Amino acid sequence: MQESDHKEKVCCCGCGCQSSLTSLFVVQSQNKRFCPNCWQRRVTRKGRRFWLLYPLLIVGSEWLIRWQPDSILWFLLLAVAWYSVMTVMAVIAHELAHFTVALLVGGQCPAVIIGEGKPLWTLQGRNTLWQFCTSPTLGLAYCLFPPDKRQRWRLVATLAAGGLMNLCLAMLALALAYSAPSGSQWNFYCMLFGVVNSLLFFLALFGSIKRPGLVSDGRRIWALLFARTSDQVEQNYSYHVGMAYVLFLRAQPQAIIDYVQSCPDFERSILLCQLLGYGYSSNCQYAEFLYWQKHALRLLQSGEDASLPEGDQRQFVRYVLENNIAYGELSLGYEDGDSIRELVASAMAQIGWETAVRATQAAVDIRFGDTDRGLQSMLASLADYQHGSAHNRAICYSFLCEAYQKLQRLPEAVAAMEKATACDAKVWAYFQPLLMAQSENAATD
Repeated sequence: MQESDHKEKVCCCGCGCQSSLTSLFVVQSQNKRFCPNCWQRRVTRKGRRFWLLYPLLIVGSEWLIRWQPDSILWFLLLAVAWYSVMTVMAVIAHELAHFTVALLVGGQCPAVIIGEGKPLWTLQGRNTLWQFCTSPTLGLAYCLFPPDKRQRWRLVATLAAGGLMNLCLAMLALALAYSAPSGSQWNFYCMLFGVVNSLLFFLALFGSIKRPGLVSDGRRIWALLFARTSDQVEQNYSYHVGMAYVLFLRAQPQAIIDYVQSCPDFERSILLCQLLGYGYSSNCQYAEFLYWQKHALRLLQSGEDASLPEGDQRQFVRYVLENNIAYGELSLGYEDGDSIRELVASAMAQIGWETAVRATQAAVDIRFGDTDRGLQSMLASLADYQHGSAHNRAICYSFLCEAYQKLQRLPEAVAAMEKATACDAKVWAYFQPLLMAQSENAATD
């Protein structure tokens, strides 16, 4: 029994799921907590309203001001509308500053993400993944630096660049507002842009972010300036995990396998073994995937790898690994349903908001339990994967095909097979013989 199993659980206000991993929940108020999945849906809905409402609000308020130029109400309405739009512009400038300085000081910036929620569009550049999400309230520039003595100062310079960019834009905008005729629209826009960038500067360097796993630039800078000198082993470990994770974001499975296996002592790292398993899974090499997930779980349980601190993040990784092991055993056609159910139940009890966990639970129901319930759950998981990888959608369609076959709904089974092939032909080529064997066993029984 793990420590997290004895802790008091909190309940998500959105989906009602419960977990003792309280630090992973987003706290909106004292009595309102949201699991990561519900929070993403919430900010996605808000983001869609933003993109629908604010352009209309700007156009409408501009027209109303021309109709009644002395109305304070229309002026305030215009200020609110442009304030939100200019915040998006300031966030983009902030993240571009991080990106530019990271490259100038010899680092890499493999991913730049603007906003929260589901991605609106994604662009894979030569060395950087650019992603613009539905709710443009936050930004993230994922930067990596070679492990050497200058790593700390490179990181400090990169972290400070975003806030300093906003400070420079604020000073420029306020200077232009001062030089513009008083009461003109140009004066109003420059003044508002200056205020927005000033606020973002103070929030970045002196504020806090109420999101699990995210820390403001200012807090990270102070932590780096006053922290002890990190040893070379720690720097190497962070760099290798970061590079492997970047390859995972770019969906390059063979590159993940090659890179992780080239890292020294990768067998002693929980996260590197986990990422190596993901590389094998994307290549449909499920025996290797299962081996490395079990190896990572053994490292976590034995405490050999102390790079993951004790707490909710470590327990989260534990439940993810248990779910991955259950999925690996399903993919290899293991028939020990009780063992697989136990692993999935453990993950569902703590991180049931994760789409991968719910998809594995649906697959268990399809193969060993209530096929109708598993079918509905898998369709819900497929809807969540619409903005995810084609590989994951192909897996969902493969299990849907199995469910339709069991329910004797052959036209839908054929349609699911065709969609699985269209998403990732390699996945369907792996699962097709397994499904045929399942069908033959069912016919024999």
